[in-house]
Amino acid sequence: MPDFIRGALSARGRTIIVMPSTTSDGQTSRIVSVVPKGAGVGAMREDIHYVVTEYGIAHLRGKTLAKRSLELINVAHPSFREKLLDQAVALGYLPEDQSRRSYRGLPYPEELEQTAVFDGQTAIVRPLKPTDEDLVRELFYSFSSKTLQQRFMTTRVLQPREERMSQVNIDYDLSMAFGVFLVRGSMTELIAVCEYERNPKNSSAEVSFAVRDDWQGKGVGTYMVNLLVRVGKSRNIKTFTADVLSTNVGMLNLFYRTGLDVSAKLEDDVYKISFDLVKEEEKVKEAG
Repeated sequence: MPDFIRGALSARGRTIIVMPSTTSDGQTSRIVSVVPKGAGVGAMREDIHYVVTEYGIAHLRGKTLAKRSLELINVAHPSFREKLLDQAVALGYLPEDQSRRSYRGLPYPEELEQTAVFDGQTAIVRPLKPTDEDLVRELFYSFSSKTLQQRFMTTRVLQPREERMSQVNIDYDLSMAFGVFLVRGSMTELIAVCEYERNPKNSSAEVSFAVRDDWQGKGVGTYMVNLLVRVGKSRNIKTFTADVLSTNVGMLNLFYRTGLDVSAKLEDDVYKISFDLVKEEEKVKEAG
């Protein structure tokens, strides 16, 4: 194997290891936190670009130990992910405050991955993963003061790590978040996010959206609103709510363009938005 790997490291070469996530009986993870004592190592970790299992692709090349750990955990079998995360924390690979939420909810919804075209460029739209934390940080620090004011209702210039972790560590049920990604060669950019957090006591969920300044007005926001509406309906959410500054006319228009029954109540310069996801369906049934 080492000779093949070295050969793949030629100009523009990529090293890829493809393997099942578990042994044939499904009882043991092939992704482990520590190489078993006495086991041989056939490849140096800095030589591997990608590890592929039936659960996805781990991008490893050039990343820190913490990021490599998360990448590998996310392509391990779901039954072993939380245990692997605990081991990685105990070994010091990951910080002690690393969220476990993504490994306790529903499996990553691969079926929701899709592509879309904005301003002539093809983007990947998919649910966020724990490994997207750095991209979420880069997106936040790209926002203008106007976007920060409209999205977060504050002019703060720092984003706590706890906030980023809550955004990318989701259970894909009560919480859902999507990112819009542009892939250019080996570079990936996150240009927009949307998310909802469901109230566990009822069938409503609070939604929020953020689009990078240079991509605003190009249909990204409209696409994300409609995407959340479709996913929300499929998850039996009946009502979306949002707080929107009165000056954020663009976001208000996005909600009204959904064609849903939208209500807005102004309180202290903030519109309390609520829109019904099921009323339009009820109207169609009545008309039929």
